[in-house]
Amino acid sequence: MSSEDSLLLGPSKGRTVAAGSLAWEVTIYIALTMLLDAHYNILAPNLTAVGHEFGMDDTERDVMLGGAITVSFLLLGDIVAIFFGYLAEPMPRVPLFCALQLIGQLAGLGVLLVKDFWSLFWLRTITGIVCACTDLVNISLIGDLFGTESRFTAMGIQQMVVSIGGALGQLLSGLIGPEMGWRAPFVVVSVPALLLIPVAFFTLSEPERAGQEEAMKAKFAAAEKEGAPRPSYGGTITLSKMVGIFLYHQC
Repeated sequence: MSSEDSLLLGPSKGRTVAAGSLAWEVTIYIALTMLLDAHYNILAPNLTAVGHEFGMDDTERDVMLGGAITVSFLLLGDIVAIFFGYLAEPMPRVPLFCALQLIGQLAGLGVLLVKDFWSLFWLRTITGIVCACTDLVNISLIGDLFGTESRFTAMGIQQMVVSIGGALGQLLSGLIGPEMGWRAPFVVVSVPALLLIPVAFFTLSEPERAGQEEAMKAKFAAAEKEGAPRPSYGGTITLSKMVGIFLYHQC
């Protein structure tokens, strides 16, 4: 058995998610994705307060906090996501999703220790990378959780969750930041997510790769009829496909 076969026949092979548990699993994915994506704009309403703490004038605040951090968060995150998706494709998605969530939320909570601009810069960059990589994992999961008749609806909901998460983070930051300090919104977002991540890790099931594809369903039926072992999906993603997903992510 090749190393690729062993990966595909290992934890990443997964199983078909029962209809009764699908609603629960989708709810967990939505909640964690929304909390992670709340970090997109969570700093924006309090840039002036951050700038004052770091001793910046208005120009430095706009260029360094409003410009450099934002560019790094978005652009570097998407570039890293291309290679992440290519390298991580054979891995089980549920542990990967939970690991990304953990890293992203710990980076968010890390602002409690920030004392200078560069510490904040790198924490925000890490969060941006995690957000972009999590989007790819979510797209992969959607492909295996939903059939062709509902997949595009699910992907539309995924994009809506990203937008709602970003708006939620900015709203919370605008409401809480002026009263409790610019770090407080990070705590409000990260702590619930950190409590939910273990729940996700122990209750989410790894969906079977390509288990919702009609071609694979036909192979499953034929194997069952013949009494043969259930076939596994042997396809792999290419770097060119990852570039396509990157371009989709920008739309």
